[in-house]
Amino acid sequence: MSDADKAYALAQEKIAEFARTGADWLDVGGGEFRALDRLPPEIGSLKGVETLHLYNTRITDLTPLTDLTGLKTLVLENSRISDLSPLTCMTGLKDLYLDNNPITDLSAVAKMTGLQSLTLKNNRITDLAPLTCMTGLKDLYLDNNPITDLSAVA
Repeated sequence: MSDADKAYALAQEKIAEFARTGADWLDVGGGEFRALDRLPPEIGSLKGVETLHLYNTRITDLTPLTDLTGLKTLVLENSRISDLSPLTCMTGLKDLYLDNNPITDLSAVAKMTGLQSLTLKNNRITDLAPLTCMTGLKDLYLDNNPITDLSAVA
């Protein structure tokens, strides 16, 4: 069994445990999940989760998260995520952590007008126009991105 398969099986176990306990947060990141390269589809059925940690993984596809519209905090740092479109319906998100990913397009976060904290350090972002309507944003971190025009968030 490959490390990715082991991490996937462990993620399935954690998701099943979460479903049994009904906790409001789930941590499937770092350590034993570093080789995780795909999300178990069962994660999409966890409607009660408010905080989800998926950091330090090899995940690229966020499609299984599409139905988690009750999320308040989502941590996706240090992964391989470039497509944020599966997050479009997460209008209730308050905190979104996306540091150290190959992200270039922020259009998917434009509808997340409830965001209060957004971290995007060390990505490939050049255009901040999608953030124009985010008037509730209190914390925005953009360090180490090839941005030349900050007028959209000024």
